[in-house]
Parts: sequence; structure tokens; C-alpha cells
Amino acid sequence: MRDEFEGMGGLETLWTVTNDAKSGLYHERIDNTFLKQHISDFSQQFYLCGPDDMVKDLRAALEELGANVDALVWEK
Repeated sequence: MRDEFEGMGGLETLWTVTNDAKSGLYHERIDNTFLKQHISDFSQQFYLCGPDDMVKDLRAALEELGANVDALVWEK
């Protein structure tokens, strides 16, 4: 779905794949440090996609960094 997401106007994406260092993408684990390095505006809307535990952890990290978690969008 990468092409579909990247084709959406106004959507800024940040791709990371933790288990494939050859992918050419970021391969770091997404945590508070990663988020602070790559995101300057936590008041924006976020879309989370991934395993349930990862989405739960990211939701908590974003909330801690000041994001409005009530406005988060994620796959259920």
C-alpha cells in the first residue's frame, strides 16, 4: 500500500522496517526518541498502522509527546 499512501496529496509518510536493513528505509524501532528526531509538530493528525502492541505503544508515546490521542487514526 506504499504507493497508495505516497499518492495521497497532503499526506507525509515516514516508513520504517525494523527487520530488513537492506530495504533502504529506516530500520530503527519507533519510540519517543525516534519520534522526537523525525517529527516537529505533535499537534498534527497521525495515522498508525502495525501490530496491536506497537500501535498501543505508539499511542502512549505520542500522548506523552503532546499529540491529541483522541484524533489518532489507526487500523482496528
